[in-house]
Amino acid sequence: MLKDTKDAKAAKAAAPAPEPKKEETVFVKDPSDSISPREKNLRMENLVSLENETRARLIEKMDGQSAAVNTFCDQIWKNDFYNLSLKQKKGPRGVFTFVGAPFIGKGYLAKEAAREMRSLYLELDMKQYSSKGSLERMLGTASNKKGPLSSLLEKKKNSVLVIRNMEQAATDVKLLFEQIITTGKIPASLGAEYTFENCVIIFMADITDAELDFAVSYGNESDVNTYNALRKYGFPASMLTEKENIPAYFALSYIGFPAAILAGSTQIFFENPT
Repeated sequence: MLKDTKDAKAAKAAAPAPEPKKEETVFVKDPSDSISPREKNLRMENLVSLENETRARLIEKMDGQSAAVNTFCDQIWKNDFYNLSLKQKKGPRGVFTFVGAPFIGKGYLAKEAAREMRSLYLELDMKQYSSKGSLERMLGTASNKKGPLSSLLEKKKNSVLVIRNMEQAATDVKLLFEQIITTGKIPASLGAEYTFENCVIIFMADITDAELDFAVSYGNESDVNTYNALRKYGFPASMLTEKENIPAYFALSYIGFPAAILAGSTQIFFENPT
């Protein structure tokens, strides 16, 4: 009996070790597989047609601001074409900063664009969100009362969100918008998670003629000082390669407009009427 036990142990020891279990490869189906090439081409053609019609109507309405309209449309439909290819996209549908003098047509373009794109429209003035507790009022309270921003996003429809006087927002509100333009969402840690994938965000950056004249004169005194001041304020070097835009950036930094918002958005400069 003892011999049988020893033989069994010896046979077990001599047996080859079992091969490690191979991990099963899981293939995730590409979402584009669910759309036929014909259907994708049809969607693309419809999008191109809509883009051309919308652009033409906006240019007709925005007398003297065709460059601003073209930049806006180019970026919006560039993002839409990207989404149509079903690649993963982070961030809002579009993020813009409209730069120019007050009453020059920035707000009008935002409203008309929302109308043309059949989108909901919400305008928030950061003068109303400059004090303690502003973030809670914008997003809602713990008692589940919705704020204007959370109410808009909860509908999950195409929308245009206009932000005025961003330089006057409370610090936590500024930080939230800097996060939004990077991640495209409001984190769940603030009450509920909302995404901006269907939202176009437009920041209004007003520069008066006096502010712009001051920036130009300062820059003429020393371009190096202007550049260094903007870098210290937070402007990335890549934004300062276009010298014609530096006076506007300097004027915005002078009034306290967040550099991170400008850097994370497409800037559109509106022409002063001649």
